[in-house]
Amino acid sequence: MKKNGFTLIELLAVIVILSILMVLAVTSFTTVMNNSKKDTMITTAEQFVDAVEVKLLSGDFDEYDLLENTNGCLVVRINSIELESGNYDSPFGSSLENNYSYVVVKHIEGIDYDYYVQLVDDDKNGFRITTTNSLRRDIVLMGNVNNAIEVQNNADGSMVNPSNSGLRGGPLYCNQVALYIDE
Repeated sequence: MKKNGFTLIELLAVIVILSILMVLAVTSFTTVMNNSKKDTMITTAEQFVDAVEVKLLSGDFDEYDLLENTNGCLVVRINSIELESGNYDSPFGSSLENNYSYVVVKHIEGIDYDYYVQLVDDDKNGFRITTTNSLRRDIVLMGNVNNAIEVQNNADGSMVNPSNSGLRGGPLYCNQVALYIDE
């Protein structure tokens, strides 16, 4: 006798195999998309640091005497940094938080400076303050950046409680801290 179709068992086996392949494909696609977003976050951080370095070299921060002192630090919020793209959004789809997203310029000695950066968006995607040479995909956290250092300022532009901001005695030691305000 000749068969003209597939049995129910054969059809179920094909459906199960296709379902497994779909799950693997969706998982791989999600991983690739998340890694791409993390890489974009790191690239954005590098662009912010590069823009601050250009401002420093062009003399935009000359008024800040603390950059003459060893371990003097200048905090530059991202809204004071101009990027060519003009984009201040996170690759995860929300805005970067101004009080939690900034670049720190630390004077080491002579004309040597270290740069630190922290980027956190409204949905707590991003990374805590780190050196620029530690910027890698694996430091970017999705939805759970906790204990990020917030930078606030008084009406006169001075830092609110800089000794508790984590910029003194925290991951980055600064003798003096000032907040750059772009006017």
